[in-house]
Amino acid sequence: MSPHRRERTAPSLLQSLANIISNRNNSIINRGRKGAPPILFRVIGLLVLVGLILSIVGTTSQDNGVMYKPNGKSKASICITLGVWVCTVGLVFIINSNKHNLPAGEKRLLLAVAISLPFVLIRLIYSLISAFSHSPRFSIVSGNVTIYLVMALLEEMVVVITCLAVGVTLQPDGVAAGRGEPGSAEEEMKVFQEARDNGYGQSVPAPYTR
Repeated sequence: MSPHRRERTAPSLLQSLANIISNRNNSIINRGRKGAPPILFRVIGLLVLVGLILSIVGTTSQDNGVMYKPNGKSKASICITLGVWVCTVGLVFIINSNKHNLPAGEKRLLLAVAISLPFVLIRLIYSLISAFSHSPRFSIVSGNVTIYLVMALLEEMVVVITCLAVGVTLQPDGVAAGRGEPGSAEEEMKVFQEARDNGYGQSVPAPYTR
């Protein structure tokens, strides 16, 4: 897998998680309660977009035939993505403080995001070490395959599987399967399908709000 495809995965997953949180926040606001300002989610979407652009430019601007080395643009992209992760954690705490205003199905989606975020952090730590250290074991081109598997690939799989597992308990029409609970599985599963595909070279998911 090429370097820019590897480094696009974490920002895409973070954007997907932010979209799920945004939908939960909209549910709270629609019920007349105070949630997080919607502008915060737009800022996160913008930061993710900037990070993705820097990542792509940083990995494609190097000469062909030259051993890949993370440059300033690639490092800036990783730092921006880490900042987005911090903001996303903060938004989870804000939404969690109002989770009593959410139906049970949407609470499970919020829990799925909370479970996923530590795995995304491990994935980001791998990217940070790859960019700022000179250890050949963490090279995203020719590094140790076992390290990449344990610190990157497995984390991506856990995030996608966790959210899909929660998503399949909800019906597309907004009713939790077998429980009559409100939910929104169709949009969430589409988001994570886009994120998984994007990590392997497909299109970048566009931020959206309901």
